[in-house]
Amino acid sequence: MSDENDGSFVHPDNAELRKRVSELEDALNNSRHTEEKLRASEERYFTLFNSANDLIHIVDTSGKFLMVNRKWVEVLGYSQEEVESLQVKDILRSDQIQSIRERQRHVSEGKKVNFETVFITKSGEEIYLEGYGSGIFKDGVFSSAVGIFRDITKRRQAEEALLQSKQFLIDVFESVQDGISVLYPDLTIRHVNGIMNDWYSENLPLEGRKCYKAYHNQDKPCDPCPSLRCLNSGHKEWDIVPGLHGSPIEWIELFSYPIRDPNSGEVTGVVEFVRDITRHKQAEAALQASEERHRMFFESAPIGIMHYNSKGIITESNDVAIFTFGSTRERMIGLDLHVLPNKEFLKEITKTLKGERGYYEGLYTSYTGKKEAQIKADWIPIFDDGEVAGGVGIVTDITNQRKLETELRQAQKMESIGRLAGGVAHDFNNMLGVILGHTEMALVQMDPAHPLHNHLTEIRIAAERSADLTRQLLAFARKQTIAPRLLNLNNTVDGMLKMLRRLIGENVDLTFLPGTDLWSVKMDPVQIDQILANLCVNARDSIEGVGKITIETENIQTDQAYCAGHPGFVPGEYILLTLSDTGCGMDSEIMDNLFEPFFTTKEVGKGTGLGLATLYGIVKQNNGFIDVYSEPEHGTVFKIYLPRHTARMTAIQSSKEHAEPARGGQETILLVEDEISILQLIMMMLEHQGYTVMTASTPGEAIALARAHAGEIDLLMTDVVMPEMNGGELARKLLSFYPNLKRLFMSGYTANVIAHQGVLEEGVHFIQKPFRNQDLASKVRDILDS
Repeated sequence: MSDENDGSFVHPDNAELRKRVSELEDALNNSRHTEEKLRASEERYFTLFNSANDLIHIVDTSGKFLMVNRKWVEVLGYSQEEVESLQVKDILRSDQIQSIRERQRHVSEGKKVNFETVFITKSGEEIYLEGYGSGIFKDGVFSSAVGIFRDITKRRQAEEALLQSKQFLIDVFESVQDGISVLYPDLTIRHVNGIMNDWYSENLPLEGRKCYKAYHNQDKPCDPCPSLRCLNSGHKEWDIVPGLHGSPIEWIELFSYPIRDPNSGEVTGVVEFVRDITRHKQAEAALQASEERHRMFFESAPIGIMHYNSKGIITESNDVAIFTFGSTRERMIGLDLHVLPNKEFLKEITKTLKGERGYYEGLYTSYTGKKEAQIKADWIPIFDDGEVAGGVGIVTDITNQRKLETELRQAQKMESIGRLAGGVAHDFNNMLGVILGHTEMALVQMDPAHPLHNHLTEIRIAAERSADLTRQLLAFARKQTIAPRLLNLNNTVDGMLKMLRRLIGENVDLTFLPGTDLWSVKMDPVQIDQILANLCVNARDSIEGVGKITIETENIQTDQAYCAGHPGFVPGEYILLTLSDTGCGMDSEIMDNLFEPFFTTKEVGKGTGLGLATLYGIVKQNNGFIDVYSEPEHGTVFKIYLPRHTARMTAIQSSKEHAEPARGGQETILLVEDEISILQLIMMMLEHQGYTVMTASTPGEAIALARAHAGEIDLLMTDVVMPEMNGGELARKLLSFYPNLKRLFMSGYTANVIAHQGVLEEGVHFIQKPFRNQDLASKVRDILDS
């Protein structure tokens, strides 16, 4: 029994055990399968987590990062290892921390939040993000939070730029001082700037109303209406329209511009630019009334009035001016004044085009040459904003007046010359006879080697010339024929220089500049002597202190145009004898009486007033002409035109230069020149003239010499361009301790260049390199004596 029991009995617990084991095996197989699924799911999640284009992070309840995806690392620049030590507050911009804490609180309460925030990257760059947050709960308890972020930095920057641009346009819109009004196609006001609200404050609000109602209190569009035309044409339109009735804005200038749809190009509105031109219109009305008054005066004035523009073109002229100038209105209007033949006349007009006032009194020859008239003309410049815009000429015909004056002067002249010839010349010739007789007797009895022989010879020559002068005076008074000879004017003048220098004295420098290949002239040589003597004496008397007289000769041809501007001149070939001086000059009143007999500006007993009258007669007897130019304080120039004689001379002597050297002095001169050879040469020139010369090759050396010098330095003579500093700067430094120092600049540059560099000032003199010894001596003496 026991054997059967051993072979067939199964303990109930063993069956249960096998069942349990089987179940455990099944469960184990299921668990393994589930783990494999879970592992595969986690791998898919992690792949999605890291491949997402958004930034994703998971943080615990304290804000510490538990996990971040690859995009998060890429954008913020932290490594996975660095992230493990970071909290959310470490990457937030400071002003974002509190708001993130509020959102984390909402997430912990099971809420989902959307928000924007700013992260700071590892490099310090700000990143604008749009975020979504939600909580993770375990067993109902908040354990962590998930944040998903999208980078919106570029969008925020674009929005900020758009906002700034919009604000800029608003600022511009409001700052424009003209009114701006934006209209819909039906002329309803869409928007206006502040200026429009100020102008139409009684009709506010303007937006939403029809423009013609708000701006003009009308029930229909204005006529004309540039905005309505702009809507129809699609182009810019302009007009002047009345302002609001009763408003101080009476007139407005309106510019209308179309607004187009950027896609279709259809006109969707109008922008009006409104300008208040009330004052301008009032000024126009006042100006028109003023012009009418002036036009009435202009046309009815008894004197000639003309207007010309800045180019010298006549734009207006009244009938009196047209008649005075011997023209017609068609020819006068539009005439360029620069083509007028009279140079002196044109010179005064040209002054006005430079902003100066001009005055002319004398002969005028019309452009066609058909009319000559003596006129008196004032030329007055007209300015516009400080610039010369043209000028006005006021012209009076004084032809008849001048004719009467000329006839009277001629009668007085002939009467005076007759009295002179009949009364003075006889007694004068008697006295000259005594002088000549005794001189000739003395010369016969005296050995030519005797020292006084030359002196007596000069006396005889002077007496003979005096007799010749008297003879010429009588010939002029009686219109007798003179005895001319063929002359080379250069030789005749050259022979007079020694006597002329004694005549004018040593304070006046006399220079003769003979022309080359000079033509011959046929006239009495005594007349040349008389011309030069009279002119030199007058020049000497006009010079106070030190001065200069220059005599020049040259060949010249005069044409019809030149003669038209010089009354009495005849076209032809002439030898021009010019004598100029640096004297006090003459005003127009003296010029008018210059050749009148017995007219003189000298003190009683110092002049007869016959010199220039006799000179005038001599020139006229030889068919010549005289032209005189002078201005007060600017010296005088006499130009004498003597007709050319074509016969050949049998012998022509070469001209000789007898110019006496300028006197030197004993003054002290500081000479500064960086070229040593030039420095030494100029030093020898100056020492030869008797001056004490201090030399320096640099400005620094010159300053040191000047400081160490115990006495006065009368003149600084310096080169302009040198190392260390230029001559102008050196002069300014030396003037600080030699305030009365005179300055002479020398340079190879032109005087214009030096003036442009700011060196030449009042009291500063300039000499051009290279220069002659005589030029230097004269220049230095002139400066020291000034």
